[in-house]
Amino acid sequence: MEHYTRFRSFLENDAGVVSIDWVVLCGVAVALGLGVLVIIEPELDNSTKVVSDTIATAVIDITSANSEEDLD
Repeated sequence: MEHYTRFRSFLENDAGVVSIDWVVLCGVAVALGLGVLVIIEPELDNSTKVVSDTIATAVIDITSANSEEDLD
């Protein structure tokens, strides 16, 4: 009978439940963030290349516009 009362006391004790809820909630948030990153990562690589190419050509245009040949 003592085991039953100890087990029942264990089930009725809710101290620390809020901490466990936050740990689970944060774990789910991290897992969702990683899942989204895995899904959009290929598109980020493509977008990064497009932006990089645009910046590279813009720099070339700026330097060619400021060359001495254009000033004559």
